[in-house]
Amino acid sequence: VPAERIVMTEGVVNNTAGEAREVKLLMAKHGWRRVVVVTSAFHMPRAMQLMRREGVDAIPFPTDHVNHPGQVRTVLDWLPSAQALRWTEVFINECLGLAYYSLGAG
Repeated sequence: VPAERIVMTEGVVNNTAGEAREVKLLMAKHGWRRVVVVTSAFHMPRAMQLMRREGVDAIPFPTDHVNHPGQVRTVLDWLPSAQALRWTEVFINECLGLAYYSLGAG
C-alpha cells in the first residue's frame, strides 16, 4: 500500500473500542464503505468484534502470527519462563476483552 493511501484516525483513543468509533468517523468523512484492519493476530477477534459493533465493514489483515514450524521441542519448553508468562498475560487480556465487549460494555 503506498504511504499516501494509509490513513490513521485523527482523535486520541485509549482502547480498541475508541479506535473503532474513530474509524467509523473517518469512514463517514471520506465516504468509505469498507476498510482494512491491520493488527496482531491475537488481537484481531476483539478488534473485529468492535468494528462490527460500530457497523464498520472491515477486512481483517492479521499480523505477527506466532508459529515455529520445524522447531524441535525439548523438556525446557515445558518449564515456566518469563516469555510464557507474558504470552499468558496477552491471552488472558484478550479473553477478558472479548468477554467485556460481548456483554455490551465499553
